[in-house]
Amino acid sequence: TPYGVRPPCADTVQASCALALPGSFMAYAATGTMRKEWRGGAVLLLRHGFWDDSSWPSPHGGFCGLSDTKYKGWIWHQGPTRFFFCDGAEKEEESRSLDRDFAATVQAVFE
Repeated sequence: TPYGVRPPCADTVQASCALALPGSFMAYAATGTMRKEWRGGAVLLLRHGFWDDSSWPSPHGGFCGLSDTKYKGWIWHQGPTRFFFCDGAEKEEESRSLDRDFAATVQAVFE
């Protein structure tokens, strides 16, 4: 991925890093576009804490997912910090744009 092998907030011990994530997520949500095709995946994620790649089609073909996980399903119980990625988004700006859309979609469903 354009982010390399480390998640954006790899240090989960320091409170400053963990507390910065919600603010970053809200800022991304404000600049992204809600994607109707991801709405079902966001509902599944927020209501049940369940991730299913097939609920997140990539606009570049394939699917979107959460990095650093070999697991599917109940993501909240599997520990490490993850970040969003989409198949076919090869350039950093494409990935950043999809990150913003992911945040906007999840925020819209949350509201």
